[in-house]
Amino acid sequence: TSGGTGSLFDERNPFRALVGFRGDLTDTLSYDVYYMYARTRNASIQEGNISRSAFTRLVGDLTCNPFGANQLSAECVDSISILAQNQDISQLQVAQASISGPLFQFGWANDPVAFAAGLEWRSMRGEFIPDTALSSGDVVGFNAGQPTEGAYQAREAFAELRIPIIQDGFIDRFELNGAARYSDYSLDAVGGVWTYAGGFELAPIPDITFRGQYQRGIRAPNVQGLFGGQQV
Repeated sequence: TSGGTGSLFDERNPFRALVGFRGDLTDTLSYDVYYMYARTRNASIQEGNISRSAFTRLVGDLTCNPFGANQLSAECVDSISILAQNQDISQLQVAQASISGPLFQFGWANDPVAFAAGLEWRSMRGEFIPDTALSSGDVVGFNAGQPTEGAYQAREAFAELRIPIIQDGFIDRFELNGAARYSDYSLDAVGGVWTYAGGFELAPIPDITFRGQYQRGIRAPNVQGLFGGQQV
Protein backbone atom coordinates (compact mmCIF):
# COMPACT_ATOMS: atom_id res chain seq x y z
CA THR A 1 0.00 0.00 0.00
CA SER A 2 0.98 3.63 -0.28
CA GLY A 3 1.20 3.80 3.49
CA GLY A 4 3.98 1.23 3.66
CA THR A 5 4.14 -2.18 5.27
CA GLY A 6 2.74 -2.78 8.72
CA SER A 7 4.54 -4.93 11.27
CA LEU A 8 3.78 -6.30 14.70
CA PHE A 9 6.27 -7.04 17.47
CA ASP A 10 4.83 -9.25 20.18
CA GLU A 11 6.68 -10.02 23.42
CA ARG A 12 5.30 -12.50 25.95
CA ASN A 13 6.81 -12.98 29.40
CA PRO A 14 5.30 -15.82 31.46
CA PHE A 15 6.33 -16.61 35.01
CA ARG A 16 5.15 -19.47 37.22
CA ALA A 17 6.25 -20.59 40.67
CA LEU A 18 4.91 -23.50 42.68
CA VAL A 19 5.79 -24.81 46.12
CA GLY A 20 4.16 -27.72 47.90
CA PHE A 21 4.45 -30.56 50.34
CA ARG A 22 3.01 -34.06 50.33
CA GLY A 23 3.34 -36.90 52.75
CA ASP A 24 1.58 -39.30 55.12
CA LEU A 25 -0.66 -38.30 58.01
CA THR A 26 -1.24 -41.88 59.16
CA ASP A 27 -0.59 -45.35 57.80
CA THR A 28 -3.48 -44.89 55.38
CA LEU A 29 -4.08 -41.13 55.00
CA SER A 30 -1.94 -38.85 52.81
CA TYR A 31 -1.87 -35.08 52.47
CA ASP A 32 -0.99 -32.70 49.63
CA VAL A 33 -0.56 -28.93 50.12
CA TYR A 34 0.64 -26.43 47.50
CA TYR A 35 0.65 -22.78 46.47
CA MET A 36 1.05 -21.54 42.90
CA TYR A 37 1.62 -18.06 41.49
CA ALA A 38 1.52 -17.44 37.75
CA ARG A 39 1.79 -14.17 35.82
CA THR A 40 1.86 -13.48 32.10
CA ARG A 41 2.58 -10.12 30.49
CA ASN A 42 2.10 -9.64 26.77
CA ALA A 43 3.25 -6.45 25.04
CA SER A 44 2.42 -5.65 21.40
CA ILE A 45 3.99 -2.87 19.33
CA GLN A 46 2.45 -2.11 15.93
CA GLU A 47 4.38 -0.17 13.30
CA GLY A 48 3.16 1.11 9.95
CA ASN A 49 -0.38 1.94 11.07
CA ILE A 50 -2.25 5.03 9.90
CA SER A 51 -3.56 7.74 12.19
CA ARG A 52 -7.15 8.50 11.29
CA SER A 53 -6.99 12.07 12.60
CA ALA A 54 -3.66 12.86 10.89
CA PHE A 55 -4.86 11.41 7.58
CA THR A 56 -8.11 13.40 7.71
CA ARG A 57 -6.30 16.62 8.59
CA LEU A 58 -3.52 16.37 6.01
CA VAL A 59 -5.82 15.28 3.19
CA GLY A 60 -8.22 18.05 4.14
CA ASP A 61 -5.58 20.79 3.86
CA LEU A 62 -4.21 19.21 0.63
CA THR A 63 -0.86 18.35 2.21
CA CYS A 64 -1.40 14.73 1.20
CA ASN A 65 -3.02 13.52 -2.02
CA PRO A 66 -4.43 10.00 -1.62
CA PHE A 67 -5.83 9.76 -5.17
CA GLY A 68 -3.90 7.79 -7.76
CA ALA A 69 -1.08 5.29 -7.51
CA ASN A 70 2.02 6.26 -5.53
CA GLN A 71 0.72 9.76 -4.84
CA LEU A 72 1.71 9.86 -1.18
CA SER A 73 5.19 11.26 -0.66
CA ALA A 74 7.60 9.82 1.89
CA GLU A 75 7.10 12.93 4.04
CA CYS A 76 3.34 12.48 3.90
CA VAL A 77 3.58 8.80 4.84
CA ASP A 78 5.74 9.70 7.82
CA SER A 79 3.21 12.33 8.89
CA ILE A 80 0.21 10.01 8.87
CA SER A 81 1.98 6.92 10.24
CA ILE A 82 1.55 6.11 13.91
CA LEU A 83 3.15 3.75 16.39
CA ALA A 84 0.57 1.91 18.50
CA GLN A 85 1.10 -0.38 21.45
CA ASN A 86 -0.82 -2.21 24.14
CA GLN A 87 -0.18 -4.74 26.85
CA ASP A 88 -2.21 -7.22 28.82
CA ILE A 89 -1.36 -8.78 32.16
CA SER A 90 -2.98 -11.83 33.72
CA GLN A 91 -2.29 -13.21 37.18
CA LEU A 92 -3.45 -16.41 38.88
CA GLN A 93 -2.89 -17.59 42.44
CA VAL A 94 -3.99 -20.99 43.74
CA ALA A 95 -3.62 -22.47 47.21
CA GLN A 96 -4.92 -25.98 47.90
CA ALA A 97 -4.81 -28.52 50.72
CA SER A 98 -6.22 -32.04 50.44
CA ILE A 99 -6.18 -35.43 52.13
CA SER A 100 -6.83 -38.82 50.55
CA GLY A 101 -6.90 -42.45 51.46
CA PRO A 102 -8.99 -45.65 51.76
CA LEU A 103 -12.20 -45.97 53.81
CA PHE A 104 -13.44 -49.58 53.71
CA GLN A 105 -13.72 -52.47 51.28
CA PHE A 106 -16.58 -54.43 49.76
CA GLY A 107 -16.27 -58.20 49.88
CA TRP A 108 -16.35 -58.67 46.11
CA ALA A 109 -13.70 -56.01 45.42
CA ASN A 110 -9.92 -56.14 45.56
CA ASP A 111 -9.45 -52.39 46.10
CA PRO A 112 -10.93 -50.36 48.95
CA VAL A 113 -13.33 -47.47 48.65
CA ALA A 114 -11.06 -44.41 48.35
CA PHE A 115 -11.71 -40.72 48.89
CA ALA A 116 -10.08 -37.33 48.47
CA ALA A 117 -11.26 -34.08 50.08
CA GLY A 118 -9.84 -30.62 50.41
CA LEU A 119 -10.03 -26.85 50.31
CA GLU A 120 -8.94 -24.47 47.58
CA TRP A 121 -8.51 -20.70 47.19
CA ARG A 122 -8.04 -18.97 43.85
CA SER A 123 -7.40 -15.36 42.91
CA MET A 124 -7.76 -14.20 39.31
CA ARG A 125 -6.62 -10.78 38.11
CA GLY A 126 -6.36 -9.24 34.66
CA GLU A 127 -5.43 -5.94 33.06
CA PHE A 128 -5.52 -4.62 29.48
CA ILE A 129 -3.67 -1.37 28.80
CA PRO A 130 -4.04 0.13 25.32
CA ASP A 131 -2.31 3.38 24.45
CA THR A 132 -4.26 6.56 23.75
CA ALA A 133 -4.36 6.00 20.00
CA LEU A 134 -5.81 2.49 20.23
CA SER A 135 -8.27 3.29 23.03
CA SER A 136 -9.63 6.31 21.15
CA GLY A 137 -10.02 4.51 17.83
CA ASP A 138 -7.51 6.75 16.03
CA VAL A 139 -5.67 3.78 14.48
CA VAL A 140 -7.21 2.85 11.13
CA GLY A 141 -8.42 -0.75 11.14
CA PHE A 142 -8.81 -1.03 14.92
CA ASN A 143 -11.96 -0.26 16.89
CA ALA A 144 -11.84 1.91 19.98
CA GLY A 145 -11.64 0.04 23.29
CA GLN A 146 -11.25 1.24 26.84
CA PRO A 147 -8.74 -0.25 29.31
CA THR A 148 -9.72 -3.21 31.49
CA GLU A 149 -8.69 -3.99 35.05
CA GLY A 150 -10.26 -6.21 37.69
CA ALA A 151 -9.92 -9.17 40.02
CA TYR A 152 -11.98 -11.68 41.96
CA GLN A 153 -11.48 -14.65 44.28
CA ALA A 154 -13.07 -18.04 44.87
CA ARG A 155 -13.06 -20.26 47.97
CA GLU A 156 -13.93 -23.91 47.47
CA ALA A 157 -14.42 -27.20 49.27
CA PHE A 158 -14.44 -30.50 47.37
CA ALA A 159 -14.67 -34.24 47.84
CA GLU A 160 -14.37 -37.28 45.57
CA LEU A 161 -15.20 -40.97 45.99
CA ARG A 162 -14.19 -44.09 44.08
CA ILE A 163 -16.25 -47.13 45.05
CA PRO A 164 -15.14 -50.52 43.65
CA ILE A 165 -17.99 -52.98 44.21
CA ILE A 166 -16.98 -56.01 42.13
CA GLN A 167 -13.51 -56.86 40.81
CA ASP A 168 -12.46 -60.15 39.21
CA GLY A 169 -15.72 -61.81 40.23
CA PHE A 170 -18.64 -63.14 38.21
CA ILE A 171 -18.06 -60.01 36.10
CA ASP A 172 -14.72 -58.36 35.53
CA ARG A 173 -15.42 -55.01 37.19
CA PHE A 174 -18.19 -52.74 38.50
CA GLU A 175 -17.47 -49.50 40.31
CA LEU A 176 -19.13 -46.19 41.14
CA ASN A 177 -17.65 -42.73 41.41
CA GLY A 178 -18.86 -39.40 42.72
CA ALA A 179 -17.60 -35.88 43.28
CA ALA A 180 -18.94 -32.59 44.63
CA ARG A 181 -17.53 -29.08 44.92
CA TYR A 182 -18.90 -25.96 46.58
CA SER A 183 -17.52 -22.66 45.26
CA ASP A 184 -17.99 -19.32 46.95
CA TYR A 185 -17.14 -16.49 44.54
CA SER A 186 -16.49 -12.93 45.62
CA LEU A 187 -18.78 -11.88 42.76
CA ASP A 188 -22.32 -10.86 43.72
CA ALA A 189 -23.57 -12.15 40.36
CA VAL A 190 -22.30 -15.68 41.14
CA GLY A 191 -22.08 -16.13 44.91
CA GLY A 192 -22.09 -19.72 46.15
CA VAL A 193 -22.65 -22.55 43.66
CA TRP A 194 -22.54 -26.36 43.66
CA THR A 195 -21.01 -28.56 40.99
CA TYR A 196 -21.14 -32.34 41.14
CA ALA A 197 -20.68 -35.56 39.21
CA GLY A 198 -21.67 -39.20 39.53
CA GLY A 199 -21.11 -42.22 37.37
CA PHE A 200 -20.37 -45.91 36.96
CA GLU A 201 -18.12 -48.27 35.04
CA LEU A 202 -19.28 -51.78 34.17
CA ALA A 203 -16.98 -54.32 32.51
CA PRO A 204 -18.72 -57.69 32.01
CA ILE A 205 -15.46 -59.03 30.57
CA PRO A 206 -11.98 -57.42 30.44
CA ASP A 207 -12.36 -56.36 26.80
CA ILE A 208 -15.68 -54.50 27.13
CA THR A 209 -16.47 -51.54 29.39
CA PHE A 210 -19.68 -49.55 29.67
CA ARG A 211 -19.38 -46.10 31.22
CA GLY A 212 -22.06 -43.63 32.27
CA GLN A 213 -21.60 -40.20 33.83
CA TYR A 214 -23.78 -37.29 34.93
CA GLN A 215 -22.22 -33.93 35.69
CA ARG A 216 -23.17 -30.37 36.48
CA GLY A 217 -20.68 -27.61 35.76
CA ILE A 218 -20.67 -23.82 35.84
CA ARG A 219 -18.48 -21.15 34.31
CA ALA A 220 -18.07 -17.97 36.30
CA PRO A 221 -17.50 -14.85 34.17
CA ASN A 222 -13.88 -13.97 33.57
CA VAL A 223 -12.14 -10.64 34.20
CA GLN A 224 -12.80 -9.41 30.66
CA GLY A 225 -16.49 -10.19 30.91
CA LEU A 226 -16.80 -8.57 34.33
CA PHE A 227 -14.63 -5.49 34.07
CA GLY A 228 -14.01 -5.02 30.34
CA GLY A 229 -14.19 -1.42 29.16
CA GLN A 230 -16.63 -0.47 26.44
CA GLN A 231 -15.56 -1.42 22.94
CA VAL A 232 -16.81 -0.54 19.48
